[in-house]
Amino acid sequence: MWTGRDHKFGGLKYRYVKRPRGDSRAFDPLRKEPVSFSTELKYENWLLHWAEPEVSGLTTSPERLRCLDRGQTVSITPDLLVIRAHVEIQCVVRSMHGNAIETEKSLERVAQAHGCLWTLRTREQIRANPLLLDNLERFRQSAMICVDEPLDELREKINAALPKNSTVSIGDLREAVKCEDGDSRLDALLIRMHWNKHVQINFKEFRYDDATVSSSAFCA
Repeated sequence: MWTGRDHKFGGLKYRYVKRPRGDSRAFDPLRKEPVSFSTELKYENWLLHWAEPEVSGLTTSPERLRCLDRGQTVSITPDLLVIRAHVEIQCVVRSMHGNAIETEKSLERVAQAHGCLWTLRTREQIRANPLLLDNLERFRQSAMICVDEPLDELREKINAALPKNSTVSIGDLREAVKCEDGDSRLDALLIRMHWNKHVQINFKEFRYDDATVSSSAFCA
C-alpha cells in the first residue's frame, strides 16, 4: 500500500485545469497503484473492470489523444484505457443526448487512427447491475485492508476446502476455513485469486454471502 504514497497527481494545474470540478483519489490494491477519477460514475466504470482476469492494465488518467481526419485535428481525452489482448479506449457520458454523439464520433476516429478498440459508456450501462457494483466495492475495500498481507496459510485452507471442479457459496467457504464475519482476509484473498484466474467468483447474480466460488472456471 505504501508503494504509492509519494505518487504525484499533477498539482494545481491538474486540479484546476484538467479536472476543475474536483478529483477523487483512490488506490488499486490488486495492481498496487494510485488511481483518480473526476466523477463517481467514472469510478464505477473503472470498478466494473477492476478485477476482470483478462484485464492486464487500467489507466484512469490517460493523456489526450489526437489524429488528423480530412485535414482537421480530432482529439479526445479518454476516461479509461482498458488493456486486454488489445487496448480499448473508453469515454463515459451520462446519456446519449447532447454532446455525446459528437464525443462518440471523435472517439471512433481517434481510436481507429491509433489502432485501438473503443467504447462509449453511459450511466445506464454502468449502473445496470447495482448488485455487481456493491459486491465489487466490498471486495475492493477488503483488498485494501489486506493489501500488504501475503495470506499464504489462508490460501492453503481455501484450496483444501475448494477441491478441483467444485463450487461453493462464499458463506459456506467462510465457515469451512473458519473465517468470522467481518474478517476481510477471505474477501481480499478471493479477489486476488479471481484476478489471477485461480478461481471464478459469480459477482453478478447473488448478494455477497450467496455468491459462488468455483475452482473449475480456469483450472482444468
